[in-house]
Amino acid sequence: MKRLNPITGKTFKRGDTRTEDNKVFKKYGSVVSPKTKKYYEEWLSPEKFEEFLKKKYNSSSENQKKNRELFKRGKLFKRKNPKTGKFFRVRELREDGYHFRSYDFRWSKGKYVGEIWISPEKTLRTYISHTFINVEKRSREKKIPMNIDIDYLLKIFPKDYLCPISGKKMIWGEINSKKNSSPSVDRIYPNLGYIKGNLRWISNECNILKKDRNFELLEKIYYDFKKIKNKSK
Repeated sequence: MKRLNPITGKTFKRGDTRTEDNKVFKKYGSVVSPKTKKYYEEWLSPEKFEEFLKKKYNSSSENQKKNRELFKRGKLFKRKNPKTGKFFRVRELREDGYHFRSYDFRWSKGKYVGEIWISPEKTLRTYISHTFINVEKRSREKKIPMNIDIDYLLKIFPKDYLCPISGKKMIWGEINSKKNSSPSVDRIYPNLGYIKGNLRWISNECNILKKDRNFELLEKIYYDFKKIKNKSK
């Protein structure tokens, strides 16, 4: 078990500072202490930590330069998706649920360029963080009330990814003329703003149709569509 940061209540992250001696967290060890039953931890002085970061950066920079040269010479390759025979694309899904982020020339595995894959949880949080930034900007520009944070948007996101209006699965990034299934934040009552209890996630397609229209207008649109549909039978 890993010891938790008493301030955040979460596992320590590289760069966290210890208040009692000002030392900086580097990493958890791979061995568990028989006394505490927790993983050993490596802490460095601020000076040593700075040296570690510089060394790590220089090493990564040298590796990147070397691997890019090998790639140009045809000695190193980007692995392709075995299903499509093409290079992996951003957000492409792997069998274990991880999403492809990018190729990484800072390291290599055998004859292939390194790859960065992120967990479904991290992917979801990343997308929601981007949405939150847009919501915050919109709220500020239009002077709309707002009392939410990223964790709240994450909490109300449907675990099954289904849009509560259309019943279709929402897929991040699918926004074009044919597919508008990307999740978006909906203000149930537009005038109330981005406040807790007034928000839900729906597909971009439904949000565009709904927009800031009132219930009366939406009802008229619905009955108009129904009238046209009946006439066409």
